[in-house]
Amino acid sequence: MSISIDLSVNHRIVSANSHYYEKPTERLYLDRVLQYHDLIYLVKGQWLITEGNTDYLLEKDDVLFLSAESHHYTRLPCLPNTRTLCIHVTCEPGDLQDTPNALIIPTHQHVRAAPNIKEYFKEIVSVFWSERPRKSERLSSLCNLLMLELADAPASARGEGMALAESIIAQVNNTPYRNFSVSEIAEYFNVSIKTIETTMQKCVGMSFTKYQIGRKLEMVAQQIKVEPGIRFSEIAATFGFCDEFYMSRSFKAKYGLSPSAYRQQFLDSGKLE
Repeated sequence: MSISIDLSVNHRIVSANSHYYEKPTERLYLDRVLQYHDLIYLVKGQWLITEGNTDYLLEKDDVLFLSAESHHYTRLPCLPNTRTLCIHVTCEPGDLQDTPNALIIPTHQHVRAAPNIKEYFKEIVSVFWSERPRKSERLSSLCNLLMLELADAPASARGEGMALAESIIAQVNNTPYRNFSVSEIAEYFNVSIKTIETTMQKCVGMSFTKYQIGRKLEMVAQQIKVEPGIRFSEIAATFGFCDEFYMSRSFKAKYGLSPSAYRQQFLDSGKLE
């Protein structure tokens, strides 16, 4: 089962808490119909929670998304030492409807392969009880990010290959000044060179080396548009090219223009593409 959320409408965090149940709860600990969506992250323990006539057995690193206006209740106690993170989010017009722009989020899913989800839960609880400036804006942004991660989580859970590819891509994006060899990346992630190449080919459709240089050239193009007066030798050094000549040759192969011609085209247009 899944829930449709319309992120074009601003959602508000109504409450956010961390709960610890040292002892088992009463059997009918929950018995309610809320006007809000209820999101539960099970940090530790086990708990059976029912929505309507459907039972959901929550275990470590499970998330349960209970929709507004539905009957939620428990029929069994939770295990002792159960810990949860719980967030109540407003139900807005457009939610729970099958529309083309709806974000589809599974009602119950295991999210260990998407660690950002737990971090967003924790951050939302922290910000909710803080006195930080613009707290409502921060919470709204965190809510959107959490919803997007929850919608993407099933893809992350399909296999470790995608998670590895995402980690490799993040390493390239976060350290553009480095020019990694395939063997260096394989050693960094403690896998074989074959695993790196197979994973990248499967997930992004190209080898690691081709992906790395392509991403660097995209960054070069962006830097030229943001700072057209910068020297090309500085750009080459910034993005890990051995020299300006090699960067220019690679740039022309990708974009059909030399960096100087690309810059002039941008200056003539007077706008970012």
